[in-house]
Amino acid sequence: MLWAGIAFAIGMFLIIADYRMATAPDPTDKYKRRKKLNPVAAKQLRSMFIWTIVVTAAVYYVPDWF
Repeated sequence: MLWAGIAFAIGMFLIIADYRMATAPDPTDKYKRRKKLNPVAAKQLRSMFIWTIVVTAAVYYVPDWF
């Protein structure tokens, strides 16, 4: 269970870092909100999230098979 949590945390860290790199704060906005993702970047982040879930599930369930 610990390793699955670590795998999930690393995946979420990478997703958040990639989101922050893909969107720059809007300099004209008073609150420096981030611009909306373009469709390609949104699809990539969704794909990264799905892979994070798959890897976390594999880390959790595969050791029980052996």
